[in-house]
Amino acid sequence: MVTHVRVHRQSAAQQVVQIFIDRIRSGEYGPEMRLPSEDALGAELGVSRTTVRSALDALAAQHFVVRRHGVGTFVSNLSHIPNPLNQAVMFQDLIRSNGFEPGIRWLSTTVTQPDCDLAKSLQTSPTEPVLEVRKVFTADGAPVIFCTNFIPSWVLGESLLRDVLANPEIEEPLFSFLETRCGHKIDYFVATVWPELAGEAGFDELATDPKMPALVIDEVGYDRQERPVVRSIHHYPGRRMNFVFFRRFYGDFAPNG
Repeated sequence: MVTHVRVHRQSAAQQVVQIFIDRIRSGEYGPEMRLPSEDALGAELGVSRTTVRSALDALAAQHFVVRRHGVGTFVSNLSHIPNPLNQAVMFQDLIRSNGFEPGIRWLSTTVTQPDCDLAKSLQTSPTEPVLEVRKVFTADGAPVIFCTNFIPSWVLGESLLRDVLANPEIEEPLFSFLETRCGHKIDYFVATVWPELAGEAGFDELATDPKMPALVIDEVGYDRQERPVVRSIHHYPGRRMNFVFFRRFYGDFAPNG
């Protein structure tokens, strides 16, 4: 059986968004810097003003820039946060932002039958097979993130499932794999965060220091049709990786009395 997968190419606005993000992360566009006008940016990048406006709107929604009516567009002070807990970031970029060289070791790649909790989170039947990929992300060779991904078989199709089992490396980078190979672009994640002891994580390397604390992020990624296409459980032992997150205040304080 041959599974045909539609490959989604980036729109011009998405490409412009990535250019701006690269410039912000490299420091070319620093916090509070006023960006050139939409016309000037369009002329520089060879795209329409409408494309630039769409890209800036997307960047504003992600808090990379601030649109100030009648004044211009400025790089947000929040854009310098290297490891935003409230945003989905590829682990390789996360490790680089902490000043290390990233690497990956694959531990196992299997097809499993989901338990009730996993089937419910992925909205699948307990009889539908799920691909389970366990791996370790390293920083300068030291393990820093222990990860387990679960992908329903319907997302992959029979042919791609066989390919991943034979060559698990093609599953990384995960976001690109899901979009270009599976045809499901991640639109958002719903995550739960909690602490636990490393010995409870189920990874042999963490069992050597079972009482070490570990941050756990358990998240389900949804596509644009709000279908769950992947569940990822990450363990961050000790204080090897650092995160920053911001909480925005909405509403007014009630007056006293």
